[in-house]
Amino acid sequence: TSNAEPEIFGAEGVGAVRIVPDPYGDAGGPPEPVVDWPPDESRRILALRIVAPQPERFPGRALRLALAAEGFLLGRFSIFHKPDESNRAVLSAASLTRPGAFDLETMDSQRYGGLSLFAVLPGPKAPQQAFEDLLATARNLNERLEGALQDERGGPLTPLRVAAIRDGLRAEAATLKAAAAQ
Repeated sequence: TSNAEPEIFGAEGVGAVRIVPDPYGDAGGPPEPVVDWPPDESRRILALRIVAPQPERFPGRALRLALAAEGFLLGRFSIFHKPDESNRAVLSAASLTRPGAFDLETMDSQRYGGLSLFAVLPGPKAPQQAFEDLLATARNLNERLEGALQDERGGPLTPLRVAAIRDGLRAEAATLKAAAAQ
């Protein structure tokens, strides 16, 4: 056995590279976010899309790094999830190309037409807060990726459309509150 420093390939020109122990020990990374979605019949999905400018596609590495920078981890269903403080998935991200899954082994060499970013309701956060988090995260990701923001149907995400989604969530909350009071 040799006591030589491990060689890092592809690290030329970056200066000294120091190998640090994995803070998660043998677990291999942070724990997978807990995906605790309600059953299909009582589930509602709030979704936004980030689409690559045509005819371009997002490079997989750029997409992976943008998601990581926003706190997403690959987890259940082979899609990315953004956990809250208690490690529950509050937002999820899937490829717009079916089946939507990602493979970390090949992702960096792939190209993607877009990303579906979504919150499953009811979830860890109230619907209005879930939408605000979804919107802020979508805007941050879009700034990194330089794509186009769209609503869940593929229409442009204009300020008017954002206001309409917010109004719909407020109306829904008022209806639920009135129903609960009866």
